[in-house]
Order: sequence, then structure tokens, then C-alpha cells
Amino acid sequence: MNVTVYNQNLALIRESREMSIPRGQSKIRFTDVAAQIDPTSVHFKSIQPGRLDILEQNFEYDLVNAQKVLQKYVDEQVRVITKKGEMFEGQLLSAAQSDVVIQKTDGILVLKGSEIQHFDFPSKPEGLITRPTLVWMVENRSSEKHRTELSYLTGGVNWHAEYVAVADAADENLDLSGWVSIENRCGSAFKGAKLKLVAGDVHRVQKAGRPVYMERQDMRMAKAAEPQFEEKAFFEYHLYTLQR
Repeated sequence: MNVTVYNQNLALIRESREMSIPRGQSKIRFTDVAAQIDPTSVHFKSIQPGRLDILEQNFEYDLVNAQKVLQKYVDEQVRVITKKGEMFEGQLLSAAQSDVVIQKTDGILVLKGSEIQHFDFPSKPEGLITRPTLVWMVENRSSEKHRTELSYLTGGVNWHAEYVAVADAADENLDLSGWVSIENRCGSAFKGAKLKLVAGDVHRVQKAGRPVYMERQDMRMAKAAEPQFEEKAFFEYHLYTLQR
């Protein structure tokens, strides 16, 4: 892994992995990515050209917390334990910030959030993840292992330099030392990564709302895969229909 940090709260992450991917359509997940990733900057490919087509790319960041678990269990059966030790079971109808509404067999129960000790859930609901995750749907035409490359931009990483000069007793000589401080608040540790630091302004060119690097990626994908969309033009409009 290579991490290039710019002094503008920006970093470029490059990573290579060797992967065994089933033939046909399947999903690939990368979980160790920065929480402040710019999803539009993601570029994923296999070094073996023409063997792996990227059909779809998603960034899943709906990280699990107590409120989201409650929202996922609306209309499901739950068990509530109050601070007084009372236990209630029923269908969860609503889970607002302050109140919880439960449909019991003998009526509807409304509990204040301050009255609740905890909830019991049978399992983690679908659709929630514990870490930010990149997901690709791919079409693999090879039975060999793939050497893949991933790159993306992320915020939350910065660097700056500090210098300390100490004069001797005669004020004739200086002992000069310098330190580089790296601030990493992007949500990933990048253990074992090779580090590069860049000073200067970064110019991120965009065209018509789409980054240039995404257009280049689409061009490369179009050469390797069948067109994903069918285009039809009428008047001043263009209609693109997904072909799967």
C-alpha cells in the first residue's frame, strides 16, 4: 500500500491485492477503506486486461449504531427491558429519538427513551455494516488469481513541518532540527503503508459535474466489457437504459 499525503487535507491511497474471484458474476468487498473517501475518485481494476469487467460499484457507509438498529427493526418483534426491570415484547411500530411505540397483544405501549434499560434483538439486521465498505459487482472470465489495483482520494489526512533552532552559549552556532507531523482523521490506519508527502496546490479538474479520472475509467471499461447502457436520443434529451 502507498499513501501520498498532500498538505491540503487530502491523501491518495493506492493498494494492490492478489484475489481469487469466482468465474461469472460475483461481488468483491473491500472493508479497510477510509471513512472520508471520495467515492467518485475510486478506480479499481485487474492487471490482467480483458478478464475482469466491473459491472457496478457501490460505497456502503450506513454504519451501525443504536438508532439505526431500531429503525431497521420497525414492524419486527422486539423485547424491551425497562430500568424498573419490566419486560415487554411486541411489534416495534416506531423508534423516534425520545419515544418507542410497541404493539402488544393487549394494546399499544409507548415508552420514553429515558425509561428503557436495553433492547433484545435476535440478530443484526441486514443492510447495516460496521466499517465503510467498497463493493463491486464483477464479471470474471478467468479461473486464475487476479492481481488487482485500487486507488482513491480521501479527506481527513494532512501534514505540516515544524522546525526548532537552539543557539549555543556564544550565539554563534545553531542546532536545527525538523519534524513532520501527520494528522490522520480519515478513519483508517494504513498499517505498513509506504508514505509520501507532497507540498503545493492540488488542482482537481472536473468537467460537467463528472471527474475526468472517472471518464477515463469508463473508457477503459468500455473497451473490455459490453456496453452497460443503451442510448436513445430524442429532441434535446438522451435516454440511457441499463441492459441488465
